[in-house]
Amino acid sequence: MVGRAFLREAEVAVSAARRARATARASADELVVAVQMGFGTQQLPGVLAALRRRFPQLEVTVFEEPSSAKLERLGRRSCCTSP
Repeated sequence: MVGRAFLREAEVAVSAARRARATARASADELVVAVQMGFGTQQLPGVLAALRRRFPQLEVTVFEEPSSAKLERLGRRSCCTSP
């Protein structure tokens, strides 16, 4: 029973990830990343290097531990501006 419930949630998550990837590919000219302290110094450099190789024209802006207000403004700017 637990496995079935988990499977449904996993399928939803995978589907959402696929849609997000398709959306990003369709309009991949700018990426805004907000990270927690620590992550930026460990995993992020490798991820950004891979992104740069795959999408050389992509403009990436990184904010480390933005305030809640800043994060909300970034979200509004990213989701609600027309290309």
